[in-house]
Amino acid sequence: MRAEGDRQDRPGAVNGGARIGAPPPIGSSDDNAEPSFFEDPRRLAVTGVFVLLMFAAIYFLLPN
Repeated sequence: MRAEGDRQDRPGAVNGGARIGAPPPIGSSDDNAEPSFFEDPRRLAVTGVFVLLMFAAIYFLLPN
């Protein structure tokens, strides 16, 4: 005999209250927002330098 409050009696007890197989929650109005990557010019510059260095490394390490 099960007692009141067993896991099977609570429909949302699995997965932290979310139902398994349920679609993910719909995003807020931030869906059309630009990524924060473009807000920091330093980060953009560092990424550009990294990409150029990777191209140079591939060019010299794997010549035709």
